[in-house]
Amino acid sequence: MIAERFKFQQRTQRADESVTEYMAQLRRMTEHCKFGDQLDDTLRDRFVAGIRSVAIQRKLLSQDNPSLADALATAQGMEAAENQSGQLRQATGLPNASSEGTSRDVHALMKKSNGAKQGMKACYRCGDKNYRVDKCFHKTKVCNKCNCMGHIAKAWRSSMAKKSEGQSKEKSTHYVDDHLEEASGDGETSDESCMIYAITKKGDGSCVTSLTVNGTDVSFEIDTGSAVTIVSRRVWARDLGKMSLSKSKVQLTTITGESVKVMGECVIRVQHNHQDLSLPLLAMDNNGPLLLGRNWLSCVKIDWPHVNRVASVDQLQQLLTKYEDLFKPGIGSLKGYSASLAVDPKAPPRFHTARGIPYALKESIDEALERMKRLGIIEHVGTTEWASPIVPVPKADGRVRICGDFQVTINPVLEVEQYPLPRPEDLFATLSGGQQFSKLDLECAYVQVELDEKFRSSVTINTHKGLFR
Repeated sequence: MIAERFKFQQRTQRADESVTEYMAQLRRMTEHCKFGDQLDDTLRDRFVAGIRSVAIQRKLLSQDNPSLADALATAQGMEAAENQSGQLRQATGLPNASSEGTSRDVHALMKKSNGAKQGMKACYRCGDKNYRVDKCFHKTKVCNKCNCMGHIAKAWRSSMAKKSEGQSKEKSTHYVDDHLEEASGDGETSDESCMIYAITKKGDGSCVTSLTVNGTDVSFEIDTGSAVTIVSRRVWARDLGKMSLSKSKVQLTTITGESVKVMGECVIRVQHNHQDLSLPLLAMDNNGPLLLGRNWLSCVKIDWPHVNRVASVDQLQQLLTKYEDLFKPGIGSLKGYSASLAVDPKAPPRFHTARGIPYALKESIDEALERMKRLGIIEHVGTTEWASPIVPVPKADGRVRICGDFQVTINPVLEVEQYPLPRPEDLFATLSGGQQFSKLDLECAYVQVELDEKFRSSVTINTHKGLFR
């Protein structure tokens, strides 16, 4: 009992747990602690001491001796408000205002330096240093020199233009921009660091369009994830090698963090659909795909209706119609098989009363039980020798999953067949060399396996609405 209480007192809310899940785990741990009449107070104190959110913890500590139910309701309300506020801000494009230590880890995409304007790189759109690149109001302007949208002639950044002198030598802040990603300086002249998201060869799933580049028709793969337009070494030598390349300080980086060597850059003539433009082009020192990046897409008007499509709606509809039985609503069942349980014949039945449920989840739990009854997953029973309490687990879509807490009833008396679980390394080795993979998501997969009739009473659940098996 001392060991169980020690584990209980050390339990804190995990990063992937909601307050409801955290409370359910605390309740489960008290089964063998024998707190007696002090159970609610002990649960409340451990709940408040171990909660992750600093804001919720401060709110609970400011209350005068709240009950366990009041503390849980307050925490659930504040957590729901934080989640809804974050979703609302994300939908409206506002920065997330989550407080420190919330119930979910927040992964920062940008880290602002303390020095607001000191050490900031000049904005490549206009050359000013008084604000960040993504805040520049010249992002929608069209350059008078290269006819590209996103900067003005003063800050034209082609291979023929010299880099601005006097830029900060200190490490600058990384900002993910819709055109380029500014790289950090390390004692040398700052370079442009551009992300390339297409790292596989062009295949059936690519969107391709043809442009006339320097008088030669070249097929590019449209890639909105690439900041710049690039060609391979082979295509440059075969079709475009008549022009000379100037040294480029642009750094190409794939989504996996690998660097791509650049042969050089030049300003080249591009023609498409009665458009005649001069645009910057990078040549890679490999034979990778030809990518039409965002810097050209913002200038060249693509004939989108004639771009190759990944898949047609007709093909998808044909598949859905052909396998209609697999995609129809409802829960299926495994055919020709029923599961059984190996229970110790000397074990006495265990009956547990229904646990109290949070008022905030009562409606969701009622809906989940009614849905399971309607689908034939559970049925109401009057009496039983076995009964397990339930643990409601909130899902991401707002619904609640009903789980039986069989650890306090049938699990300890099961004769479990031991099976060695494969390691991740073994699974990856088995998949090695595979080219096509499928992901199958079975709705409520466990309840699609029917349990033999004589074992169904052993897994009866006890709820505030009665007994179900």
